[in-house]
Amino acid sequence: NGKSLESADRYMAFVNEFQKSKFNDVAMYNAIVYYQKGGDLYKSIRVQEQFLRENDDVYKKSPHRDKIMFGLAKNYEAIAYYDKAAQLYIDFVEKAPNSTDAGDAVYNAAVLYESLGETEKAIDNYRLYVEKYSKDDKEKDSIALKYGYIWMAKGPTFYDKAEKGFDKFVAEHTTINGMKDFYYIDDAGKKKAVSEANKIAVEKGHSNTLIALYGAKMKMYKENKNTKEYYKAVDKVLQIFRGAEFKEKEDLNEISRDIIAEVLLEELNPEFKEYMAVNFDKISFPKKHKGYELIQLGFDVEDGKIISLGEANPDEMYPEEKANLKAAVKIKDEFNKVSQERMTKKIELAASLSQEYEKVLGATMSPRFTPAILYYMGMIYKDLTDQMFDAPIAPWLSDAQIEQYKTMLDEQAIKAQQKAVEAFETAMKKGYESSVYNEWVAKAKYELRFFQEVTGGKYYDENEIVPASDMIETSSLIGKIDDNFNFPKISDEERAKLKRTLNAPKAAPAAPAEQSEPAAAPAAQEEPKADAEPAEEAESSEPTENEGEGE
Repeated sequence: NGKSLESADRYMAFVNEFQKSKFNDVAMYNAIVYYQKGGDLYKSIRVQEQFLRENDDVYKKSPHRDKIMFGLAKNYEAIAYYDKAAQLYIDFVEKAPNSTDAGDAVYNAAVLYESLGETEKAIDNYRLYVEKYSKDDKEKDSIALKYGYIWMAKGPTFYDKAEKGFDKFVAEHTTINGMKDFYYIDDAGKKKAVSEANKIAVEKGHSNTLIALYGAKMKMYKENKNTKEYYKAVDKVLQIFRGAEFKEKEDLNEISRDIIAEVLLEELNPEFKEYMAVNFDKISFPKKHKGYELIQLGFDVEDGKIISLGEANPDEMYPEEKANLKAAVKIKDEFNKVSQERMTKKIELAASLSQEYEKVLGATMSPRFTPAILYYMGMIYKDLTDQMFDAPIAPWLSDAQIEQYKTMLDEQAIKAQQKAVEAFETAMKKGYESSVYNEWVAKAKYELRFFQEVTGGKYYDENEIVPASDMIETSSLIGKIDDNFNFPKISDEERAKLKRTLNAPKAAPAAPAEQSEPAAAPAAQEEPKADAEPAEEAESSEPTENEGEGE
């Protein structure tokens, strides 16, 4: 570095001593190069600006003038004067439109204006670069797609411009045949009955680009509460995923897999809500009736005739008792019918929904939404557990029948409980394995707090969500805490009470939080073109002819 700076000083000494030399443009150019190599960009900038101020033809007509103009912009960029660098790039293009560096200057100006938040200037320069300088179709498509993402990054106020940018890209840079509106779901998000996948031919366009674009639209529409357009974008992703044939094939990237997982979850959401709406504890029936005691004594009604399941004689019943019994049996039979229907529906939906969620897992392998899928699976079985524990105890049952009924419910609840714990713990494990700690991992972790009697031990990770003071963290997949850790404990009396309540009716649990917006589809920030050196002369130029030569 020292030698480079000494060489640069000698060149400037030559210029100062021989101010009318025809070699001064070469000397100053070499001084610029050596100041850059020596790491003194400020001196390099001063010499560049001095060169461009000179009015002699030796400077104005110098073959190095364009390189120095371009290098001055790069030097200002290197010292983080981005607004000045961007303007110098534009000035360079105006003065040297045919330079081989003109395209890079336009592109670099666009990147700098984007970073400065001057969106319109950024898009104008990106557009100029695409129309005049870019020769690669993929690069043109990539840059054209940025128009929408740049506006989107500025927030909801500019989403209308972002949408126009995305639509313009689809219209001008893709060729898609066969895409329909609302093929798999309707404008309210409800799944439609279709017999086959919609076949789409994509002659121009790439799967990851299109999926990311519609994922970005989903995010904007969701934030603006535009439900119809949101579900339209969801449906477009479903069509691409299930039936698109691309002329240019590529593997789905991580962003695409995340978006596909999100739309598949959205498609299943109505079924999930339907499942959660099936409750055992909301069957209406009179809590008291004179005929209930008669049922407990062993009387029943079969084909309109009173029968006795014990030793009592129905003929000895009073007319009023017979009427009460028949009314009570009618209530009982209706209760049993509705209970059986709901329980059957709940269990069947639990099985079918779990299978659907497993298919989504296998089809997407999404790092960010795998915990979400497992969370939903866990909620299916948690709700089934709660419904079993919340199932009403019919007042016409005898003590023995109540005990038998509760034992049956407990057995079924424990099986569902184990599946819930497995799903929630796996959601956490997958999040930790992939270094993704998002809302779904946090939700799964929160739900595990309700299963402390099932999971062994108390677990806590201080780097994660801090629980409420009356909660206990539980998960066999997190490191076990030290026994002396100051954390709330359950007393023996509270533990005994908890065990008793497991077999007793309890309040229905709160509905699970609905799927929140996934997360949106990102636009990668570009780096300015050309090399990483502060200015091109530092790499491409060596001292030229007549080094140190005087007149």
